Amino acid sequence: MGKRQQQTVYLTTPSRQSVRVFTMSPEAVVQVLLLVTGLAAAQEPQWGFQSYLDEDFTVVCNDSSLILEPYNFVVWETPVGDLIEINTLDKYVVSNVGKVINMHLTIKNVQEADKGVYLCHVYTDAQKIQKRGRMLRGLNIGGPMYREPFDEYRDHLMVGGICALILLVPLMTLCLLYKFRYQSKEVLAAKREARLMAMARHHQLQNGLSDQGTEFSTMSEGGEINHVYTNYDEKSTHL
Repeated sequence: MGKRQQQTVYLTTPSRQSVRVFTMSPEAVVQVLLLVTGLAAAQEPQWGFQSYLDEDFTVVCNDSSLILEPYNFVVWETPVGDLIEINTLDKYVVSNVGKVINMHLTIKNVQEADKGVYLCHVYTDAQKIQKRGRMLRGLNIGGPMYREPFDEYRDHLMVGGICALILLVPLMTLCLLYKFRYQSKEVLAAKREARLMAMARHHQLQNGLSDQGTEFSTMSEGGEINHVYTNYDEKSTHL
């Protein structure tokens, strides 16, 4: 069996000196890298922003890597590819900041469908002949913010309620069909006999009658009087 390889992790100090911190196997190194990558992916990127739903949110086209200058002209690109440089859409409003044109993009009444990556293309002036660069601006990529805990699960609860209602309607229909299903005269007579026997037995227990024989009278739904004779020793009934 071959010798298990170990990976040594070094930490570089501000004075450029390498200090050994710990040693681990290559498999452990891979697991740590995957864990760090997963945690980083679960968070909003540095160029991403979160907003509340049903509220307006303004995205700014400016960054230390590309500082806008006076008379620069910005063209915004939405996640679906629409280009915005003038206010022609009710959903988006562009505004100037000082002498920088269209530096701000306001998204009206933010919804789930508005999430994604917005691009701001920066030109030297409104002629758009020379392009300085572009910047990414992500909105709610990791999900929006919520003021109330219920808001986060509102859509899921609505979908669950609709699904439950869809399942409940055919179930109730089957129950009604079973309750009012067609039954033959023999089946109805057998049920009536069982019901009368139960009533007679209940009457016998209430009045402390003996098991030798009991006569019990009932009236059917049609107004007919039924005489029930019970003898539990012989288990016979006469209607």
